Amino acid sequence: MKRKWLAVGIILLFVGTCIIPAIAQNTEKQSSASRGNWLYVGGSGPGNYSKIQDAINASSDGDTVFVFSGTYRQGEITINKRIDLIGENRNTTIYDGDYINAFIITKNNVNISGFNFFNPQDAICIYSNNNTIMDNIFYSCIRGIHLIGGSSYNKINGNIFNCIDWAAILAEWGSYNEISHNFIYNCATHGGLLLINNHFTLISNNYFGNNSAAITYWDGGNQITICNNIFYKNEHALSIAGGKNFIKNNNFIRNKIDASFKSWKGSLWDSIFGGKIKLSDNYWNRPRLLPKLILGVNANYDDWSGYYEYLSFNIDWFPAFQPNDIVV
Repeated sequence: MKRKWLAVGIILLFVGTCIIPAIAQNTEKQSSASRGNWLYVGGSGPGNYSKIQDAINASSDGDTVFVFSGTYRQGEITINKRIDLIGENRNTTIYDGDYINAFIITKNNVNISGFNFFNPQDAICIYSNNNTIMDNIFYSCIRGIHLIGGSSYNKINGNIFNCIDWAAILAEWGSYNEISHNFIYNCATHGGLLLINNHFTLISNNYFGNNSAAITYWDGGNQITICNNIFYKNEHALSIAGGKNFIKNNNFIRNKIDASFKSWKGSLWDSIFGGKIKLSDNYWNRPRLLPKLILGVNANYDDWSGYYEYLSFNIDWFPAFQPNDIVV
């Protein structure tokens, strides 16, 4: 009887070991199918591509192109598929831009992460919407990211911008873009962010340090929210022209100029009480019990006087008494 039960146990064990791998294999196939195909660049695997553009050309919407660590110098890369383009490690997957534009995104819903961009003109040019640029390093670029022609609903999160010559991020005529949790420092000329007629943009939880300018507006813009950022030792932290915008819960520490404003076609009353720029709960270098006064300029134009300016100011009515607790 013991031998009979032993035989039955061995049979059940054998059947179980056959069934479990089969189930695991089916599950793996389903998971792989749901995320598209993976194509590989570099490394030593059989069938890996040597050029990033070749892998992108061979991909389809929904695929992932994975680039192994190494230094790549392959000219302009056009991303015209809805793909994830992933570098193995942002410290060691280096793209040498050779003074020309590096990655050009023309398709919506592209995700780029894990690259170290060195020496390009524009590291990433975006002509589309709903893209995510995350966990990259931009070093010694003319411009890090250039949002062109109304590119909207993009997310630029968790990147490092260092030693950028013209602007870390240049955004032109876009809406609903999000720029958050980035470190932006040592940027010259126009500095960190240069915004040209943007709307409904969120700029939050970034660190701006030692830039010629941290955030600069040209040609207005509306409904821009600047919150929970750290501005440290910049020549000019904020330089803002026009628009109804919100600036709150930021820390301004040891900047040469914390903020300046230029309003267009608004009265002095409007600039102070009309709600064009809302400031609240910002920390301005030291504890404050009284409102913080910030000088600005109102600009106007009419047929009689032409263009003229007059002194104005904005007020943070409830400045923070101590630095805000900000996580970058």
